[in-house]
Amino acid sequence: MKKNSRTVCSVFAALALSALVRADLPVTFNLQVDQAGVALQFDVTSDSPLESIGMPKFEGATDHNVRSATIESGAHRFVVYSQSGTPIAASGEVSVTFNPSLLPGDGVISLINITASDAEGAVVSASPNALPVLTQEMRTHQSLELGDSIAMEAVVYDLDGSVTSVQLFNGNDEVDSSDTDPFAIAWTPDSTGAFSLSLVATDNLSQQSIFDLGVHRAFTDNEIVDYDSFASIHFGSTPADTAFDADPLDNGLENGMAYLLGLNPYSPNYDRLPRSRIEKTGDDTVLVLSFIRRSNATGVDWDARKASNLVDFEALDSPQIIENDRQDGTHLVELRIPLEPESEESTFIELEVNQS
Repeated sequence: MKKNSRTVCSVFAALALSALVRADLPVTFNLQVDQAGVALQFDVTSDSPLESIGMPKFEGATDHNVRSATIESGAHRFVVYSQSGTPIAASGEVSVTFNPSLLPGDGVISLINITASDAEGAVVSASPNALPVLTQEMRTHQSLELGDSIAMEAVVYDLDGSVTSVQLFNGNDEVDSSDTDPFAIAWTPDSTGAFSLSLVATDNLSQQSIFDLGVHRAFTDNEIVDYDSFASIHFGSTPADTAFDADPLDNGLENGMAYLLGLNPYSPNYDRLPRSRIEKTGDDTVLVLSFIRRSNATGVDWDARKASNLVDFEALDSPQIIENDRQDGTHLVELRIPLEPESEESTFIELEVNQS
C-alpha cells in the first residue's frame, strides 16, 4: 500500500523540533531483610507529597499486604507484612520499586526508621539502599554520524544519597568514566557499525546500577541508498519506528519527510528544513518556501500544493517549482507562489512525500 508523509507550512511557519523531556522513571530500593522477617516498616521523607512518591511494588517478596500513611512528622510510612506468616523474603532481599513524579537530584528523599520483625514479634535486621536511577529515558536504538560523539552528563541520580562514579561501556570495554559531578562522559566511535552501550553508576554505599543504553549505530551518509536503509540505520527493526509515516521521536518530523530532506532525525541540520520568506519586486509579491532535499531519493516522489483554508489544496504550476543541483548530493528547492497584496486570505503550502 502506498504511504505518504506530509507537512504543511504557512507564510510564517516551518517545522519545529521538540527537545527530549524526562519521563517519570522508576526508582528501585534494595531492602536487606533477615530471612526470619515476616513484617517490615520504613518511612520515606521528602518535601514532596505522598502521591508524588507513589505506592511501591515489591519483587522477591512472598504474599504480603502494604499499608501507607503520612505520619505526624510528615514522613510517609509504609508497612509490609506477610499474609501467611511466612518470611517476607526467603532470599533475604526485597526489591522495592517506586514510580515517583519527583524532580531528579541526589538526596531528594530519605529512607529512615527501618524496622523488621519475625513471626514472634522480635526485631530482626533490615537495611535499605536506593540504587542510582537513570533520569533520561533511553531508546533501544539510535544513530550518530561517524565523527560525532555520544556525550552525557548528569543523567544519573541517587535519590537517597549520592552518585560517586559512572562508567560507560561499549560491550565489555570501558570507554570512559568519571568520579566528579556532573559525571560527564563521552565516546566517539572510530568505525561504522552497531555498538551496544551500557552505563554503570555507583552510589555512596558502593551499590551499583547497570543501565542498558541500547544500540548506537554509527553511519556515513553514503550508506543511506534508499528508504529501507534510512529506517534501519536510524531506528533498527521495530515496525512502529521504521514505518514511512511514523514519527518515532515525537518531534513533528515523519520518517518519509526526514528521508527526503536528508536529515539525521537525532541531530537534524536545520538549514534543510522548509522555511518561508516574502519577496517584493515592484508591484509583485511572492511567497517563497525553500528547502533542501536529497538529489537521489530512491523509492520516493514528492509534490507540493497550495490552499487558503487547509482543505482545498491544488497542485502548484511547474514554473512555481525551481530546483538547483548543489553538486553535493542535494538539491535546493524553491516554491514560488504569487500573492495578492490586498488579499486577506492565508496561504498554506503542503509538501507530500510518497513511497513509490
